Amino acid sequence: MTFAIGQTLTAAGLDSITTASVQFFSISSNTTNSTTYVALIPAPGGTFVAPGSGKVWIHIAAEVGQNASGTVSWMSFEVREGAVLGSGTIVTAASDARAIAAGGPSECRPGRTCLVTGLTPGSTYNVRAMCRGNIANNARFSGRRVCVMRA
Repeated sequence: MTFAIGQTLTAAGLDSITTASVQFFSISSNTTNSTTYVALIPAPGGTFVAPGSGKVWIHIAAEVGQNASGTVSWMSFEVREGAVLGSGTIVTAASDARAIAAGGPSECRPGRTCLVTGLTPGSTYNVRAMCRGNIANNARFSGRRVCVMRA
């Protein structure tokens, strides 16, 4: 199943998924000079209602690159309470520990899946991709994807 940015996935919909994932994606190419995590516009993400387990798998993937040797680009994700993308209390913050990364000047298309626990069943959450570089030197991202899967 693929959902548009900002579209809500209900708990019943998430509970009904067995092998398919729900994807929020952005095909645009973006760069950032930020050394802290920021949402690049349009930020792939959307809302979902936590399943009965209170757990979801979040998978992120993108084409990631940098402009110079010795530089690194990271893409992670954040999960927040509520139905407004980028608003609400942070439940899971973007971090290097949950990120995909690539060093410059090459590009690659990494992916990573992380388990998010402690969600309140039936409550609404929003998730979005967050990006950064290790120095202010144009971290590059394209084809960014965020997938939510029932755990």
